[in-house]
Amino acid sequence: MPLGRKDIIVAKLLLKKATDGLKAIDYMRTAGYSAGVVSTTYVACVNVARSVLAYDGHDYEPATAFEMFKKYYLATGKFDPGLGELLTVIHRFNHESDFNPLFSIADAEAESLISNTRAFYNDAVEYIRGE
Repeated sequence: MPLGRKDIIVAKLLLKKATDGLKAIDYMRTAGYSAGVVSTTYVACVNVARSVLAYDGHDYEPATAFEMFKKYYLATGKFDPGLGELLTVIHRFNHESDFNPLFSIADAEAESLISNTRAFYNDAVEYIRGE
């Protein structure tokens, strides 16, 4: 439950950033930027996690967003614990795509990451609207 108006505003702004990222992914996919897709999907996931954390008044720093989200939402069952795998995989892929010049990702794997990120986004929107 949000602690105040600021929490709600921050949560909505972070969801907007995630929305923009998801829209950019569609463009990048058609243009063939697979590494960009991974990075943008990662940032979208971070912003989704941050939006829920902010909404409930938790620390929502980007560097700790996934760990805090796992602690407050996955471990408690507020969100599907299976999201933990998405957060772990997207973090690893983002690191590899940023630093490994030979990084590539299969189309099916990219589609799975994008689809799971969209589902995570939709769950967060429902969570925030449902309070």
